[in-house]
Parts: sequence; C-alpha cells; structure tokens
Amino acid sequence: MDRLKAIAVGGLAVLMVLILPLTTLAITVAGTNYNDSMYSPTSFFDGVAAIDIRYDPGTGPTWTHATGALLNTPSSPGLYVLTAAHPLTDTSGNWNYIQVKMTFYGGGSTEYQGVQFFKPGQWNGDFTHGGDIAVIKLGSAVSGITGYDMLRDDNWGYSGVNFVGGVATIAGYGKGGTGATGFDPISAFGTLRVGQNKFDALWPYQGLPFGYDFDDGNAPHDCFGYFFGINDTGQGLLEVLIAAGDSGGPSFVEVGGVELLAGIHSFGNRFQLASGGFFDWSDNINSSFGEVAGDTRVGAFDVWIDDQIGSKVPEPCTMILLGSGLLGLWGFRKKFKR
Repeated sequence: MDRLKAIAVGGLAVLMVLILPLTTLAITVAGTNYNDSMYSPTSFFDGVAAIDIRYDPGTGPTWTHATGALLNTPSSPGLYVLTAAHPLTDTSGNWNYIQVKMTFYGGGSTEYQGVQFFKPGQWNGDFTHGGDIAVIKLGSAVSGITGYDMLRDDNWGYSGVNFVGGVATIAGYGKGGTGATGFDPISAFGTLRVGQNKFDALWPYQGLPFGYDFDDGNAPHDCFGYFFGINDTGQGLLEVLIAAGDSGGPSFVEVGGVELLAGIHSFGNRFQLASGGFFDWSDNINSSFGEVAGDTRVGAFDVWIDDQIGSKVPEPCTMILLGSGLLGLWGFRKKFKR
C-alpha cells in the first residue's frame, strides 16, 4: 500500500491538479505509427467487443462508442459482456441509453443487441466514487468465442488489495494516435488496437482503480515519477494509453501463465504543474505522453458481477436527459465531458 499512499499524499502536495476524465476513451502508441498496434483478432482477443450506444444528450438521439469484454460464464456461455458504466449513463449515473449493440470481429463480424443492463448502486457519475462498471446481457449467445475469466480479489495472494507493478495488456476499439500527437480525431472507431502499460499504483478512490501513465522512455517525462516518486519509463514501443472510444475495454494481467481480466478502462487525466502549465505533451487532454489513466479494478466487483449473471432482476431501462456540472475532489476540480 506504499504506492497507494504515494499517490494520495503526493497529489495533495501539488499546488493544483486539474483532473479531466475522458468519458469515452482510445489507444495511442509510443511509436510514430499508431497502425503498428492494430490487431486482427484470431483467438485470444476475439472476445473483445466494439460497442455502439445510441443515447440522447438532450438535443435528440445520437451515437457514441465504447469497448467491452465477453465474460466466461459456464452456466450461460456467451451471454454477458463487461464494460464501463459511464458510456451508458448520464453525469448523475442514471441510465441514458436507447439502444446498445455489440460487434465481435473474431471469425467474422457478428452483431448482438444488449437487452438487460446492470450497474452497481454506488455508481453516481463521479469517477472518484467508484463503481464505473456495468454488465450487459445479450439477446442471444455469442457462439464460437470463449469469454474471459476475471482476476478476483480472493485469488490474487495479495490479501485482495492490489496488483501494483504488474504489466497489463490493454485493448480497445477506440481512436488511434501517437504519444507525441495524441489521438487522431479523424481515425475511425472499430479497429482493435493492443499494447501494454504497467499498473503503477492505485488511485485513492472507492474501489481503488488501477492507475498508469503514458511514458516515452525518458525519466523527465515520467508523470507518476515526477509527481509521486513512482518511477518507471514504460514498455518501449509497446507502451500505449487509452483514448476516445476505449471506455469499458479490458486490461489483462498474467497470473500463473493465464491471462485474466483485471481492469475496465474508466477515465483519463492530466496533471497541472505549479507553474500553471500541464505535464503532458500537448495543450489538450488527448492521450499524449505524460497523461494518465484509470481502470476500474474488476476484483473489487467480482461478487457483484457474479450476482448480476445469476437470477437478479435488472433495473428498468429509463431515459434520463444528460446533465452537466462540476464535481469537487479535495479542493481540486474535475470536469466531465462526453
């Protein structure tokens, strides 16, 4: 828990930290060509789904995008997808979807409709409050694809508190880009990209989400090292960060030779320097070098997930118009945008 303490105390020591979560996040790469991280799923990543969500922002229906992961549920195989809650809800955590469809590209392109939706009662649209996770039940079972097993709190051998320091495989169908330029706004959603990052620490939020930064291989540009003394210069050209469209996508860690679903992509941040500038490479929060991200820790919700894929009756689908506002965090400001 020393590294968790480093983030909590170090963050308070910074004169001003502006946290700007991306509510729909994508993969940006450390190299110069983001297509290097493109992956045509043939086996392991077949269970990663591209999610299209039709919602109403208050001005009429529109579409947004996210990513999800098929769960291994032996009693009901191929029926449940794990993703983030925020793409499906408004800024108060209320359901805001009209239609949700998932496409699995492994072995072809097959589309499935979401028919039942579950989110933790604690999810209220505030990322620091935790609970940014959702289970979607499909109208028909995905065939020919095996879902993923979860990294559970009761099988880590770490007293169920962290997996800090582990290198994770990060996947998502969001927009591509590079660390030097950020994500490319004209790149299309729907291309699976895969890379790596290290879970450097745990964010001091409810559920203790995994925290990781986007390193370019140089110590002066190591964000967690600069602010919190958590030094690591990255995974070289394999280093990636989530960006627009990756929300809800999976992070996997290897335990005993088996890749387990450990995190669900939740938010992206950047830190402001005492001088008034920002630590990251660009003028915008766009998944460039120096920015950071957080994944909801699946193990913190494994029991809740088990309950949802059992006999629980789901919440009704209700339409709530999107609101807007600023939420406070320890005197810092956090701005949400869809």
